[in-house]
Amino acid sequence: MFGINRRRGGSGIPSRTAGRGEEAIAVLKDGSARYPEDRDVLLALITFNRDAGDLPTALEYAERLARIAPNGSGDTAAGQPPAE
Repeated sequence: MFGINRRRGGSGIPSRTAGRGEEAIAVLKDGSARYPEDRDVLLALITFNRDAGDLPTALEYAERLARIAPNGSGDTAAGQPPAE
């Protein structure tokens, strides 16, 4: 079904999530555990939790993202500096 596989070079976000927010959140939480500094996963967790009405959880993920990418830049998912 869904899965997060950063090795294939994709965004790592489940692409077939329409109407399946709870399932997507579960997959993204698993991805976040495996890739704790992945900006794409954190952004998706913020969005899905916000859309589900869970603002406290969305805020927790937003604060976590702010700690790892305080200026909103850098490719923390790949552990590389931003491309120039």
